[in-house]
Amino acid sequence: MFRDVVLADVVHLPEVRKRIRQYKNARTIQGDITNVAETLFWNVQQGRNELPVSKPTIPEIDASTGLVISLNILSQLSTIPQDYVRKKLPEYDEETIAAWCDQIHEAHYHALQAMPCEVCLIADHEYVYKNKEGSVIEQGSTIGSLSLSRPDASWWWEIAPLGSASRHSSKELHVGAWHMRGHNRDRH
Repeated sequence: MFRDVVLADVVHLPEVRKRIRQYKNARTIQGDITNVAETLFWNVQQGRNELPVSKPTIPEIDASTGLVISLNILSQLSTIPQDYVRKKLPEYDEETIAAWCDQIHEAHYHALQAMPCEVCLIADHEYVYKNKEGSVIEQGSTIGSLSLSRPDASWWWEIAPLGSASRHSSKELHVGAWHMRGHNRDRH
């Protein structure tokens, strides 16, 4: 329904590329919107143990952009970089890594808030592990210390039913959808 649809991701799987070929108005662009992965890699290659500050670049945004959707990536933005830090920079403790991941999440959220258009954020923000009887055995945030307002809509996603990843527990994610209005638009 849009004139131009741009799917931005760090990797587009072949099945995604194949599926969108049928739409003349859709295209993909690849890139790290956090702007940390390449800098982190080069820091390690050059023997520097600096954790880069995330300065998100959300591509293809201009005055004609009508809608930006951030879909299921907020909690994932720091996953690969933090695993890389743990492997390549073992001098960093978990508290420092967690604070760095929090900065990555917060930077993305603030970049979305600054968009001049309508924004829809869809993200998991909490996980729950349940035992065989359905009792909660562990729960926590999937977005670190980032504090989000109450979502406009929410649901539970059973990402790992009992027996799929563990015989002893299941995993559910609490997912929310937030309608974030562009900062340059008049709202009533």
